[in-house]
Amino acid sequence: MPSRRVFAYFLLILAPMCWGGNFVVGRMIHANIPPFTLAFFRWLLVVVLLFPISISGLKKYQSHIKDNVANLIALSILSIVIYTSFVYWGVQTTTAVNASLINASAPVLILVLAVAVLKEHLSACKLSGIVLSFLGVIYVVTQGHIAQVLEMKFTLGDLLILIAAIAWAVFSILTKKMSFNLPPLLFLFITAVIGVLILLPLSLWEWYHRLTIVWQWQTVGSIFYAGVFASILAFSFWNIGVRTVGPAIAAYFFNLLPVFSSLLAIGFLGEKIHTYHVIGFVLVLSGILLATLPVYNLKQKLFSYVRRKMYA
Repeated sequence: MPSRRVFAYFLLILAPMCWGGNFVVGRMIHANIPPFTLAFFRWLLVVVLLFPISISGLKKYQSHIKDNVANLIALSILSIVIYTSFVYWGVQTTTAVNASLINASAPVLILVLAVAVLKEHLSACKLSGIVLSFLGVIYVVTQGHIAQVLEMKFTLGDLLILIAAIAWAVFSILTKKMSFNLPPLLFLFITAVIGVLILLPLSLWEWYHRLTIVWQWQTVGSIFYAGVFASILAFSFWNIGVRTVGPAIAAYFFNLLPVFSSLLAIGFLGEKIHTYHVIGFVLVLSGILLATLPVYNLKQKLFSYVRRKMYA
């Protein structure tokens, strides 16, 4: 139904908005807490908050969970462990510009995998939309100087961000391909539990090597934001959106992440808004609209209008 798709599009806008805020808080506390520990406490909070409402679902879908336990472990490793931890890890050894640009490659990877694995049709409008929105991302992260991409130097942190982007692309495709019959919050709870169990020894390794935590209100507040907004809400919004419109269409909305990240940094980190923010946002939004709107009818109306004018 059209109204269902519109609601899915709205959720796919809210998800990168929440994730964009996660990049901001991650930059704020990167010196206060090591990456795997931050990821561990983030998802531990998710497990604690979702446990009361997930008990009944665990009993109801017990057989379905057992049949898909291997798939759930794989998806948890991709989304909870690799994507989350490698992003936190990567931004400690690379610049924010490099991280945003490399992370923005995820939609392109999702589109390629959707065509190769799911056999989704790639129309000219979809291809044009992904190119246009990706150019918008590059325009924002390079501050309007696209030529800087050729001059960028890459580090180990860049490789970590690239691995995270690949993991997220594979996760998005497998989520659609496996077609779980689990409620979104229950799916998030199960993958979070698996992720916490895997992240625990990695966190202990950091503690063993004396990578200490600076417990401040800023640290606690950031963990709360990451657990509630960037995890429970954002992942639920994204999973619902992917299940409704498919990963190829959802990929365009992922390009909003660095745009929202820049806008939120302006509000919370005191950074100033520039012309390239506005231009980049317009390019990203135009690419999304080009890829998602029913342009066929618009083309037909435009063609009919031109033909009437020519033969009037």
